[in-house]
Amino acid sequence: QQALDEIMIAMENHPDDLVVIMAGYKDEMRSLMKSNPGLSSRFTDEIEFADYSTEELVSISGRCVRRRT
Repeated sequence: QQALDEIMIAMENHPDDLVVIMAGYKDEMRSLMKSNPGLSSRFTDEIEFADYSTEELVSISGRCVRRRT
């Protein structure tokens, strides 16, 4: 709650100089937005990314491993 309060204060004090991006799982983010009445009105844009498939995750993991070897 303290972090959220600080973010809200910063957003109020610097509306033209601050960009805040919040990311997380859909259900948890919706719950977070509902936890504070003023929060959802300040975050007006939402971008939802599709989940990776198993094949995509294997491919990503393989690329990461190859980069480290």
